[in-house]
Amino acid sequence: MAQPTQKAVIEGVRILAPAVKEFTLRPLGQLLHFKAGQWISAHLPVGDSPPLIHAYSLAEPEHPSGLFKLCFDRVPDGVGSGYMFTLEAGDELVYAGPYGNFVLPGEDPASYIFVARFTGIVPIRCLLLELLGSSFAGDILLVYGAGNSQDLIYHDEITGWVERHRNFSYVPTIFAAEDGWKGRVGTELDALRLLVTERKGQLPMVCGGSDMVRPVRSFFQELGFARREVRCETYY
Repeated sequence: MAQPTQKAVIEGVRILAPAVKEFTLRPLGQLLHFKAGQWISAHLPVGDSPPLIHAYSLAEPEHPSGLFKLCFDRVPDGVGSGYMFTLEAGDELVYAGPYGNFVLPGEDPASYIFVARFTGIVPIRCLLLELLGSSFAGDILLVYGAGNSQDLIYHDEITGWVERHRNFSYVPTIFAAEDGWKGRVGTELDALRLLVTERKGQLPMVCGGSDMVRPVRSFFQELGFARREVRCETYY
């Protein structure tokens, strides 16, 4: 059964890293109603049998204006992401959705542990914006990793949250030392092993590639979490 689609026009384009862009879009039909952490499927007029359908996470919670944001990276030789990178303000995008269950729970846990790699921060940032704008008073930890500091998208913004929210802690990490970097060096799992030593009512939420998500989920299971208690969104 064909998915119902509608169109949105791109109102703004922002470059977040050499291979990462953010679109601000305005629906041309009905407003897009969604939960933080969900995604839409873009129907792209490319590929051997168009449309080529790609999933893109929503970058910010639903806004009264009806505008919504997508953030994505350019995959080397990727037909879909290559096409997306050619789009400019004024161009239209066909999409369907929203979809996905990587959302905040109905009842808050004692605390949250968010783990992201590279563009895996996109739905997690959306969740954090929702959470930090709520009355939740428990501890919130974000461990965010990337190959280099340039690929820690939204890093400056997230760093600013630490000063404004006493219950929020941010641990950025890159995989190899580089000039000028004063933060942690190593993987997300390296950081977690130092920061999280026992199960104390936390809710882990993890997003990134399977090469990160699988070992991180196993780490939490070793601490006593059931598999279903570790919420994961795997990009590839």
